[in-house]
Amino acid sequence: RSRTGNAPNPSVLFDVFSSFGFAAQSAVIKHLLSRGRVDIAIASGRLSERELFDLSAARGLAEVNVIPASRARHARPSVVVITDLRSVRVWRSTRFAFLHHGSSHGNIAVPYAFYMLQEGQAQYMLCLSEAEKQQGEAFFGGDFSARAVVAGPPKLDALVNGKFDRAQVLETAGLDPRWPTILVNSHWTPTSLFRSSDLSLLGRSLGGLNANVLVTAHYHLFNADSENFSGRIDWLARLRTVFDGPRMRVLSRIADNHPILYAADVLIGDHSSITLEYATLYRPILLYRNPSHRRSDAAMDDLLLDTVITFQNPGSVSDLIHTHGQVPIDPQPRKRLLEYCFAHLGESAHRAAQELESLAILGRFRNGTEAVPDLPPCAPSTRDENR
Repeated sequence: RSRTGNAPNPSVLFDVFSSFGFAAQSAVIKHLLSRGRVDIAIASGRLSERELFDLSAARGLAEVNVIPASRARHARPSVVVITDLRSVRVWRSTRFAFLHHGSSHGNIAVPYAFYMLQEGQAQYMLCLSEAEKQQGEAFFGGDFSARAVVAGPPKLDALVNGKFDRAQVLETAGLDPRWPTILVNSHWTPTSLFRSSDLSLLGRSLGGLNANVLVTAHYHLFNADSENFSGRIDWLARLRTVFDGPRMRVLSRIADNHPILYAADVLIGDHSSITLEYATLYRPILLYRNPSHRRSDAAMDDLLLDTVITFQNPGSVSDLIHTHGQVPIDPQPRKRLLEYCFAHLGESAHRAAQELESLAILGRFRNGTEAVPDLPPCAPSTRDENR
């Protein structure tokens, strides 16, 4: 299927580390497939081919080419897109680009994206914002500017553009959409809401409200066998014990949490990236503040605090919701936060697709300006042709 003799077509392989990461990758894949300028495939050294087929079908990508991890090297991709550690082996000359699996800024001492580049997992980076690119330039120096491009958060496009049905989401969960809905979310770290606060107080406080309550957490927290991620606690069982009211639903690992974000009228959260993603909806946020938690990005932290209601005592949330839950937020502080954290909201997947095409065809990012040569569209491929 080469355009020129025996030379392979420019191609992009998406290395799928988890369903969580695929939520970000799938948004970009859709745009690349619709443009037809490079070959697209997905592979994973962690998930089975059946799991990849199911994930891609659930995302409306039944036509994407799934290849076994053992065949990834022979596919000779021009670019491999990762969201976490690499899980497939390819040619050494292949370019690796990091795409954020979430929307976090400064949760840890060395931002995860920078860690991926620092450890040699990727050479190129699709940044969430101009601020993040500037931080990378300060962190790495040298040629980072040429290896990074501001694409924004592709996985947020559907949320920002209102592609979900609130009533359908709540009815699927067995809840009445006529009731106001509160979403409770926690990160997995020891300073997070669930791991460092009194859950029984939180459960009792929310149980007294006339509202739906959806409860979920970072997918790592549900790994009950991990000392690091969960403290070896079965959090799913614990949460179901605490939040057991008739209008309460505990959701475990979900591949796409944006439908429940869209359905929620108020978020109770912490330093998880979900808090920043929910901020794009311009709705009230109650932020749990553990004094022991420190972000590496103090500027972002200050902007966040300007547009949320903070608390330390979980028993106070019902009063805070009564006071602030139906009061429109001030849009200007929220806008400043979002401008700092995210670029190209609502059109990031298109931007990322253009940049990955350029990296595959030209060997460099176009940075929104350079034209990429026209190529004949790729011939249609079947999902099993590389087996």
